[in-house]
This record gives sequence, C-alpha cells and structure tokens, in this order.
Amino acid sequence: MLLFCIFALRFWYLQIHKGEYFSEQARNNQLRQDNLYAPRGLIRDRNGQLLAVNEPAYALGIVREDCKDLDATLVTVSKWTGVELAKLEKYSRIPNLTFEQVAVIEANSLHWPGLEVVVRPRRKYLQGPLLSHVLGYVSEVDEAELEEDSDLAVGDYVGKQGLESVLEKRFRGIKGRRQSEVDATGRRLKE
Repeated sequence: MLLFCIFALRFWYLQIHKGEYFSEQARNNQLRQDNLYAPRGLIRDRNGQLLAVNEPAYALGIVREDCKDLDATLVTVSKWTGVELAKLEKYSRIPNLTFEQVAVIEANSLHWPGLEVVVRPRRKYLQGPLLSHVLGYVSEVDEAELEEDSDLAVGDYVGKQGLESVLEKRFRGIKGRRQSEVDATGRRLKE
C-alpha cells in the first residue's frame, strides 16, 4: 500500500504539479535540418602526388531562435572571437575560428544556447602558389553563381579559375542533409 501511495504521489507531482513545465519543454523540442558538405575532390598529379587537399575549418553558427538573450550572446561572442559587434548583428556565421576559440565556445555552450560550431572542409594547395595558374582557386559563391546554379547556397565555396573552375561540379560533390531533434536549449537529442 505504501509503495502504491509513493507512486501515486509521484505521478501527481509529475502530471499535475509539473505538468505545465513538461508540456512547455515538449513543445520546445523541434526538428532541425543541417547541410552536410561534401569535401571537394582531391587533385593529384600524373604520379599520384597530392596537389590540393581538404583540411577542417571551424566556423561558428548562431541560431538566433535558440538564443535566450540575443544581445548578450552577441556581446559574448564578440569578446571570444574578436569580431566587431556590428558585423555579428548582420551575419549568423563566423568563419575561420582558431582551435582555441572553438575550445572556449564549446566549454561554454551549455550557458549560451544557440551557438553551434560547424566544421567544413577548407582547400589547401600543397605546392603553394607554384601551380596556382593551373589549379586555380576556390572562393565564396557570388550572386551571379547563386542564380545560375540551384544547388549552391550562400556560404558555399566554388572554383573560380583553373582546374577548380573547369571541374567544379565534379570536385564539389553532393551535399547531404542531417535531421536532428533538439531540445529547448538547442542541444541535439538524436539524429
């Protein structure tokens, strides 16, 4: 009988007393879809030596809907990254973070929901500028390229000259998608 009373009391506490709180938490769970970027194809010479490779580059994404206090979040991110506050208010992505900046952001991510470290591949040319006239280079997509190709999105990198431009579609690959369930603080629960 005592065990039954304990269970009944706990059910009352969770359903009646804390019911509104848990209901609000459940409503705040949502699905989020993220792009998964394919690494650009490698470029090799005729002997199989690598000429162009990909290395990880870290960026900070700010999911404004998940930030409890957007202004305080932007001020804090500005202190961590050294990026001007005016620039942060315009953009929701900060590219080329150092490993130390990523460590600070990850260490504080529970206190600042809405911040997400994104890892994307960055092109590295092993011969430096020696073969730049043949290999070309990649740069962020511009307005004209966005209109021409529906597979591109703002922030994508495309080949601008040389082999990078000629073989753009082949090197770019195909993006994937990841669907995640996130909780009220923006943490991933499952993918």
